[in-house]
Amino acid sequence: MAQPACRERLINLQRAGASLGALKGIVSRSRLMIANDTGPRHFAVALGISTVSLFGPTDPRWAETFWEGERQVRIEVPCGPCQLKRCPIDHRCMEGITVEQVLQAARDLWR
Repeated sequence: MAQPACRERLINLQRAGASLGALKGIVSRSRLMIANDTGPRHFAVALGISTVSLFGPTDPRWAETFWEGERQVRIEVPCGPCQLKRCPIDHRCMEGITVEQVLQAARDLWR
């Protein structure tokens, strides 16, 4: 999804099957991390890497980093944030996030 918008190489960490140690190494050499609210996001923030964080069911107040190098992308939905690991409806909180919203958050970081 992001490849057409990027001039540099992208790494899909899930497909790479990287260990935690390798993951930290990859993240430390990155210029931008786009992730949902998971461990890689926290690695990036801790390492000072610009980060676009996608929030769905997680309430951002529980995972706030208060870091100026992070932009959070989320949409308001009537059922969220629900904190559920499995959506009983249709994942609208994640499915509703658009590529343009993510790209705009990345652009905001690089201004």
